[in-house]
Amino acid sequence: MIRVGITGTDMPGTRYLNEADVAAVAFYVRSLGTMEAELLPGNVERGKRLFFGEAACTTCHIVHGVGDSLGPDLSKVGARRGSDFLRQHVLDPSDEVPESHLMVRVRTKSGRTVEGMRVNEDAFSIQLRDSENEFHSFFVRDLRELRRLPGKSMMPSYDVILEDEDIVDVVAYLAALRGAS
Repeated sequence: MIRVGITGTDMPGTRYLNEADVAAVAFYVRSLGTMEAELLPGNVERGKRLFFGEAACTTCHIVHGVGDSLGPDLSKVGARRGSDFLRQHVLDPSDEVPESHLMVRVRTKSGRTVEGMRVNEDAFSIQLRDSENEFHSFFVRDLRELRRLPGKSMMPSYDVILEDEDIVDVVAYLAALRGAS
């Protein structure tokens, strides 16, 4: 990809780099997606129990094959995200919602309203998953309204669900998730 670029995107190829330079660029780019393990306050094992228990995170997230797929798989989240990001997202999940989890609300011409996460959309139809993980598909021609809801997340804010010490433990657990089970 470094040598030839990616067709149809803003990433051009380059013919000016030798093999060693291409390898060095690839190594550097790969390093950008990896976070170093942090020493954090909190009890990782207690955070794990909260994640799989009281906090009910697995109703939306998968970790090492356990849970549901409504939200992103978190099995390697500690390798990709720092503790500050994880804490902020647990406290305010609407602060930074990725495009892949864009919330939408549709209202059909018959008056039915459905809100959920966009799964797919083209000029003729839209598919979404609601908070019960049910799939819905609509033809655009049958809609009265299609509203994108940027900055909205299905994930609740845990600052009203968990105590401060619980949040510290859950963040410690999430930061420890680096891929191996």
